[in-house]
Order: sequence, then C-alpha cells, then structure tokens
Amino acid sequence: MPDSTLNVDVSIIITHYKQYSYLTNLLNYISNNDDLSASEIIIIDDKSLANDDLTKLVKSHPRYKFYQNEVNRGPSFSRNFGANISTAKYIQFLDADDWITPEKIKVQYQKAVALNFPSFVCSDWARVTFDSDYQNLEVIQAYQPNLEEPTLINILIHFFPLMSGLILKQDFIDINGFNEEMRLIEDVNLAIRLFSLKERFYYFKSDPLFFYRVNNPNSLSNSNELEFWKSNLDNYKLCFDLAEKKYSLEKIQEYRSISFRVIWLTFLKSCEIKNIIFINETIKELHKTERPINLTLKHGKTFLLTKLIGLKLASKLLSI
Repeated sequence: MPDSTLNVDVSIIITHYKQYSYLTNLLNYISNNDDLSASEIIIIDDKSLANDDLTKLVKSHPRYKFYQNEVNRGPSFSRNFGANISTAKYIQFLDADDWITPEKIKVQYQKAVALNFPSFVCSDWARVTFDSDYQNLEVIQAYQPNLEEPTLINILIHFFPLMSGLILKQDFIDINGFNEEMRLIEDVNLAIRLFSLKERFYYFKSDPLFFYRVNNPNSLSNSNELEFWKSNLDNYKLCFDLAEKKYSLEKIQEYRSISFRVIWLTFLKSCEIKNIIFINETIKELHKTERPINLTLKHGKTFLLTKLIGLKLASKLLSI
C-alpha cells in the first residue's frame, strides 16, 4: 500500500496532437481521482487545438498548466519542453490516449525514494484495445518489463513504454532529453541513453499500473514504415556505440549474438522496402555480428539478395 503521508514530487506531462476528446477524458479522469497524486500537471498541445477549445480546457481545469507550441514540432519537442519547465523531481509522461491507475504515481515514487532515486522506476503494464476506456477495460495482454537485471541489450530488444514508469528529471536533462530529430521509436532511443548514464533502472512486480492503447490509426509508426525501420536501425547502432565505450569486446560480441534477430529482421524489412542505402547500412551491421548467414558481398550477386530484392537492385547494391 502507498504511504498516504508521502509528499509525491512528480510532474505529469501530457502531450497530444489532434486528440481533443481523449485529452478531455484523461483530464476529467485525473480530476475525479483524488488518489492520483502529482505536484503539477502540464499539458502541451502540439499546435492542434483551436483557441476556443484550448480556452475551454483551461477554464475547465484551472489548476493545470496549459501550453501550445507555436508550430507543430512533434512529440519529442513537446515532451522536452514540458520536462524543462517542470519543477518536480520525477516525470510521468503520458500521451492523451494513455491512462494510469490512481495509485501508480504514488506507489512508484515511494519505491524511488526507498531506492535512493534511480533514473527510472517501473512496474507491470498492459496493452488494451484502442476502444477501451476507464470503465470498460479490454486487456489484450499484461507485461512484466524485462528489467530485473537490466542491460543495454534488454532495453533494445524488449519493448516497454516509458510511460509505465517514472523518470528522474535531472538524469533526463543530463542526457538532453528526447532526440528531436526522431519522430518514431524515440522512446527506445531515450531509454538506451538514460540507462547508459548510470545503469540505474528498477522494476518491481505489481498489477498493471499503466495501460497502452494499441492499433491507433493515427499512430506515426503506422504512417511511415521506412522511417520506423530506419529509426530501429539507428537505435541498434546507438546501443552498440555506447556498449563499445563501456564493455569488453567479448561482452559486445555476446550482445551482438543476442540481438541478431533485431538486425536480421531490420535487414529483411529493408529488402521489402527496397531502399538501397538502407539495405547497405543493415548489411554492414549484419557482418559485425559474425553470425553465419547466407549473404556475402565478396563474389558477385548472391542468391538470397537477388531473391529478396530482385536482380537489378541486387546488382546495384553489390556495386556500391
């Protein structure tokens, strides 16, 4: 049970773009739950609401802090802005279509205090149908983050939403927050850099405290497959760039072996998309794994590459 006397030093930062109805529902849910503790609630609208809608929200929730970007800047900019103006020790990020249990923040903050303030503290979470709401919860699957013994490679290959936990604000600032050049899977990129800073992530078992709606038709990852997989490759390379500064060659090669499936699937996707530069980048990473694969660039065209992308593209790639 959470300590009812604990002063919860957490800022909730909600970002949204063209999700007015979800945002309104989320704010009403927060307002109607006295047990949902936070020292401040910051809402960043990424230049989507009309002025009258924003005015209506501000008047409906006077204790909340509302901001609107002058132009559409993307979720990473909005979250960084919210974090920079926040005043609390920890940050709880939320998208407008997410939600949390009333006790989540207090329970996790209590753990963080007991553990002398790790960079990230989280617990179980669940995927729910996109049409779920607070009264009618349709759980697709509950998840336990693979962070009992966290490593860089676990963070790369095992997805967990950052919203399922609390982030120490100072550590977030020290790594310069989200990469604003990335519009897809920027949360994985941030998690890799945040863990690398101090290697202080903590998971504790619980019932799901955070709920992640899936199959959002407006999701950015549904709208640009090439950008999504390029971002996946960038995160993979970032993970090993950081690992090379921290670990032995033996450990790095062990990590490459464990993560082989990630780069192999990325390679197959690059072939499906048929982007020559992207294919070439993934092949370079494949060779670093030193795993036996049916692909060689030493002697002309290969059967596998030709089969995957066709003779014309394979010949062009092999001439690079």
